[in-house]
Order: sequence, then C-alpha cells, then structure tokens
Amino acid sequence: MTPAQTEQFDQNGCASRCIIKLAELHKKPISQDEFVLRFENRFPLWKTHCGLLGASGIIDVCRSLQLCREAEAFRSYKRVGQIYDETRSAGIFLLTERCWLDTTKDFFHCSLILDHANGVWHVWSPAENGEVVDAPSVTTQFLEDRLAHFLVLF
Repeated sequence: MTPAQTEQFDQNGCASRCIIKLAELHKKPISQDEFVLRFENRFPLWKTHCGLLGASGIIDVCRSLQLCREAEAFRSYKRVGQIYDETRSAGIFLLTERCWLDTTKDFFHCSLILDHANGVWHVWSPAENGEVVDAPSVTTQFLEDRLAHFLVLF
C-alpha cells in the first residue's frame, strides 16, 4: 500500500479493519496489504477513501473470506446479547451513527463485539489514527447515545 492508501485506510477503513480482526479471530488471517490488494477493485471509492465499507460491503467481503454465509441487522440489544450468549454468530459488528467522543456529530463508525455479559459489551474499535481502542465496558446507554445497531454474521 502507498502511504496515502495507508492514511486513508486508517481514517476510513474501520469496517475493513474489523473484518481483518474477525478473520484473525477465525484463524484465517489476512494482512492489510493483502486485504486491499484483494478487494480494491470491488470498491471504486477506494481510490480516494481506501477501506471504506458500508453494511452490504461488510457482508460481501466476509462472504468472500468465508467468514459467514449470511447476515442480519438488529437494533435490539437484548436479542443480540441472546445471539451472542447462544454462540450462534460468526461475528457481530457494532455500527454507530454518532461520534464516540462527541454524540452531537453524525459519524458512521464500525467496531467489533468481542464479549457480552450482564448488559456490558466488550468492543474492539479501530481509531482514525491507526490505533485500536479496546473498550471492555461499553454500556447499553453508551450505545444508545450513539444510535447503535448491529450486523450479525451467521
């Protein structure tokens, strides 16, 4: 990847970075360079926003990487918690429509659910600077403030 692509991927590729993390958790690792090389032709917008994916792109890429067969969107925290507890999912993406740091700003963001217990979510969340925020105690109220919904892979 070029330095410009790397910067764009860090800024725009939260969903792509979550997919790379999910592939690692499934013991099917793929590097960032391999990921971009494999999928950049499918997403023309990647010429200026490398790594940017919406919900349908997440599903498409996850199927291509054989991480899932299908996906469903949910808004109910209780239902997603039940699915997690029953270990029926291949992965759960947390999609929020407001900024994590400032809930007055609309800002699409994708994170990956790592764990759930007693209404508390453990979230792996890529930051725009290329770092990762490991948030072990995200509450339902925190998610509600950010207009959260879930994309559950099966």
